[in-house]
Amino acid sequence: EHGDPDMLRIMDKRLDLGKALEVVELCARTSIQHIKLFIITGYPGETAAHFERSLLYLKRIQRVCSRVQLGVNIAQPYPSTRLLSWCRAEGWIKDENYDNFLVRRDLMSTANTVSIETEDFDAKEVMRRKRRLECAIGTAQVRLQAHIKWLLPDRAANQLRTIRDVAKSLTTDRDRGHRQSPVDSGRTN
Repeated sequence: EHGDPDMLRIMDKRLDLGKALEVVELCARTSIQHIKLFIITGYPGETAAHFERSLLYLKRIQRVCSRVQLGVNIAQPYPSTRLLSWCRAEGWIKDENYDNFLVRRDLMSTANTVSIETEDFDAKEVMRRKRRLECAIGTAQVRLQAHIKWLLPDRAANQLRTIRDVAKSLTTDRDRGHRQSPVDSGRTN
């Protein structure tokens, strides 16, 4: 869940990064096609140095196996967890309604919701770190998509997705038309 041993201790994750690298190396030598690692950024205690060490570790894994994909999640202090208690005690959660699911429907999202802000990072910095991870690790196609997503404003990205979807539907409709016999399509010679 992180590539820095100090952060793993802070997160109370009992993961041996050396052993994890060995597992990825083993997977690289086999016919396992899809390897996905899940990383958390924006966890209290994650300094810029911790983040950079994690990024270096992940790049090392990428060199061992180019098929590795990365799922980047933003830390979320769920209700009734030690993380939420810690964040509240330190003043890192500003929203009084944070654990009210009726008010905060985005509460469970680890994709784009930044709920924790510390002296080490704010919401903008967490999103920057998330994007850096997405752009650094994965197949060439995944990294290119992440770079484009990072560079384009949300509105432009949404418009491009709409254009892509329309183009796909037109292509699908055209392909279906070519597969039909003249009788099925209503055409006669």
